[in-house]
Amino acid sequence: MWRSRVRPLLDRRKRAETRGRSASAQTLAWRDFVALHADGWAGPVWESVIVVEPGHAWCELSASTGGFEMPTVLELTFALDGQEIGTQRATRQGAFALRIPLRGVPPREHRLRVTASAFVTPHDYMGADDHRPLSYKVKALTVG
Repeated sequence: MWRSRVRPLLDRRKRAETRGRSASAQTLAWRDFVALHADGWAGPVWESVIVVEPGHAWCELSASTGGFEMPTVLELTFALDGQEIGTQRATRQGAFALRIPLRGVPPREHRLRVTASAFVTPHDYMGADDHRPLSYKVKALTVG
């Protein structure tokens, strides 16, 4: 019985202790990975291709922190073809949708780069054997 009450406190303490620590070698091995993971998670930098058609006015990212609490409020910076087009705050925990205007963006295929201000590793967060730095789980990326 006492374990059910103490466990959440220990989990919170462990998360707080890992916030100031530097990344492990296993986590650093993922630093150049910019694709979406097979399970839908994005790391601190995610790159994708979007197609902007005539009349498209925005790009929207729907995602969540997947039950993790980020160490700080999650800020996402969006860039198209290397040019920053906006930064928006998401949340520390839970679902969110961020819409970035596409004013002046010519219709064609573009490389989208999303850079996150924070991440967690399942290993540090809950002791799992998963050292990937994870920032958010993508539900949808739409252009309209």
